[in-house]
Amino acid sequence: MTQKNYEYWDNRYKVGEIDFIKITKNYPQRKFFADWVINNDDIKSVLEIGPGEMLEYQMIRKAKPSIQYAISDVANIFIENCKKKYPEVKTYNLPLEELDKIQERFDCVYQSCVFEHAVDVKKAIENSIKLGKEFHFVFFKWRWRNGTLRSRYYANKGFHSTSFNINKIIEEIEKYGTIDYTKIISKKNGKHFTAKQFLDMKIRTKGFRDKHRDGNWLAIHGRRNDENNS
Repeated sequence: MTQKNYEYWDNRYKVGEIDFIKITKNYPQRKFFADWVINNDDIKSVLEIGPGEMLEYQMIRKAKPSIQYAISDVANIFIENCKKKYPEVKTYNLPLEELDKIQERFDCVYQSCVFEHAVDVKKAIENSIKLGKEFHFVFFKWRWRNGTLRSRYYANKGFHSTSFNINKIIEEIEKYGTIDYTKIISKKNGKHFTAKQFLDMKIRTKGFRDKHRDGNWLAIHGRRNDENNS
């Protein structure tokens, strides 16, 4: 990412006044991940990429206070907010393309609605998967047409990856990890699909075609391949 990207995120928000929190606090993709961590005894450490105001962590630590949590973000405002409110959380101020600088390893790496903004999406995926035994990636505002994902708001500002394609993203993920499942998480409903089923675009006829503002998310959950466990 460029300095322009860093400045945008730092200048957009003020601590305690982040404008999307009231809208997204109860979004189901957050609770879906938090519940999975809480109910999985094998997940003792998490690296969250792009944590915002730490909403998932708030839910997790309430039920699982022993969790070891770390975050990485490019925006100083989110890093400083975390340090102030949650000093027990380890922080990394790194762009996606430089996550390979992190020496620590985690039981799970989590990102929600961050990869869409990466300059080098492939590098972001590679770096992230290699940091955790399992990974949980969430994507938002995706469209079915040719597998592309676009957000007009960020695209117009130049902060949205121009090469993002969900089909290619799944192919890239499978270079480094095994996908356990994909899940469409909706405000109204949700359903599991295998990666193969998801890549079959005929699935559009089954009532899950997204129209950008439908409020649906795509979660991809899996585990790092053995050959990438070093």
